[in-house]
Amino acid sequence: MEKFCHFFAFDAFCVVLAHKKAFSITTNKEA
Repeated sequence: MEKFCHFFAFDAFCVVLAHKKAFSITTNKEA
C-alpha cells in the first residue's frame, strides 16, 4: 500500500510538471 501511495504522489507530480511545462510553452508563444 505504501508503494502505491508513493507511485500515486509521483504520478501527480509528473502531471503537475507537464501542465506547468505546457503552460509556459503557450505563454511563450503568445509573448
